[in-house]
Amino acid sequence: MKKRLFRSLLMLGFVMFYGLTQAQSVSGTVSDANGPLPGATIIVKGTTNGTTTDFDGKYSINVDDFENKLLVFSSIGYKTISVKLTSENLEVDITLQEDLLNLDEVIITGTSGI
Repeated sequence: MKKRLFRSLLMLGFVMFYGLTQAQSVSGTVSDANGPLPGATIIVKGTTNGTTTDFDGKYSINVDDFENKLLVFSSIGYKTISVKLTSENLEVDITLQEDLLNLDEVIITGTSGI
């Protein structure tokens, strides 16, 4: 009876530990020279796992495994930045720099009030 209880508790502990080590949340703020940058895209390179920044430039993304993972930060009109993840950098704040050379044209659409 005691062995069965011990095995059950051991198995429960293993399952809980395995679940905790699988996905961790990385968060931070994306900004430019003028302050927070809303709508910037953050993607875990090589996956479809991604998110965008909120109005205050803040983001949070779950990453399954930190080994050899890169977070790719991008936004229209800015240079793309990649950051290698480690278990120590669970908060990554990035400042994107303008990339005016790659911005060829801007199209503005609208409707008239007529």
